[in-house]
Amino acid sequence: MPQITRKISGAGDCQGKNCPAVWETDDPQTVGIQGTTATAASLVAAGAMPPDESIVFVPASLLAELASGQR
Repeated sequence: MPQITRKISGAGDCQGKNCPAVWETDDPQTVGIQGTTATAASLVAAGAMPPDESIVFVPASLLAELASGQR
């Protein structure tokens, strides 16, 4: 399992770690996404998922920030 190494995208004005973010890991092929965990009701369209997976909601602007290289 990858280990978190540093925050690479996310609201810079947030205090602490209570904000959506993208995290670098020690596996260059994997990033960690921090966001609000989807509820069972909001996962209906996603169908069955493995027990070790879930979906989190993050602002689209967070991913755009990451893609544009604004770190």
